[in-house]
Amino acid sequence: MATANTTASTDEPQKRASINQITRKSRAIHPLLNGKGVQRPDISLLRQYRPLAGLDIEDWRGGLGLSKFDAEAALGFRSTSLYNRECESEVLPIRTEVLLRLYEEKPENYPWKRLSFRDLFHQMYGRYIDEFSDPDVRARARNDLEARFTVLFGRSPTRGYAWLRGGEEESESGGRGKDQANSYSTIERILQKLTQWDDPGATFERVATKSLKLRDIDIDQIFPIPTLERPPERGRPGRKPAVVPKVRKARKAAAPKKAVVKAAVPPAKKPAPAPKKAPTKAVKQAVKKVAKAAKPAAKRSPAKKRTSARKPAKR
Repeated sequence: MATANTTASTDEPQKRASINQITRKSRAIHPLLNGKGVQRPDISLLRQYRPLAGLDIEDWRGGLGLSKFDAEAALGFRSTSLYNRECESEVLPIRTEVLLRLYEEKPENYPWKRLSFRDLFHQMYGRYIDEFSDPDVRARARNDLEARFTVLFGRSPTRGYAWLRGGEEESESGGRGKDQANSYSTIERILQKLTQWDDPGATFERVATKSLKLRDIDIDQIFPIPTLERPPERGRPGRKPAVVPKVRKARKAAAPKKAVVKAAVPPAKKPAPAPKKAPTKAVKQAVKKVAKAAKPAAKRSPAKKRTSARKPAKR
């Protein structure tokens, strides 16, 4: 029992460190996924040699002869204001760019059926996870591949838990809130569009990886696919788990005590007080004047009236 508890306590910081390492990598590239910080593309170049811009949406819509309403539905935009804002952007988010490139390969309308996140993930990376027999290495490989999977959609690695490990209802909807409804509508269109290919996992990997490389993001370097020849890296464990107080007390008692020798230091002598100087005559007179001025003046009693009568003169 003690060995199992010790192993669990040591594996937990390593898994947490692995997740923290994934989060730090994703934060560095997350603005680029949303089109922020990317150099403005040269529109004169062909689309296959540059990131897509907002003007490419209107070019795609005009080439197919779609109305604005049909284009909004095809791209998963739930409002006209969002469609206009995307058309005005210098660089499109990676999810919109991937969907546009899928439409360029197959201009047909999106079907009603869709893939689930779990099915698409297992089609893409299930065989790589099954190569590892060690549970610890297998868990770290799954964490790396989940991060890679969500980054290809332009989302953070933390979203992989809601997509792939949450409940069925939460996994299908992506755990989205009101503020994320528009982005997930575009992602749902990608899942619907991929059903038109015989190998949707390989198609999505190819299109998304190419779109990221045009933004100078090498997904194979940031989140490489783990193999037996190149297993997933183990993150630094960071802080050690807390030790039980009783164990700490026992270790302290069992440790040999070191003898501490203190050198005899004579006590420091206090300096002798300085002799007081006798006050001079001028100082004495000044003290007297101050004391006299501070002393209140004595009140004089009023003069008493004479009440005795004058003696009559003798005749």
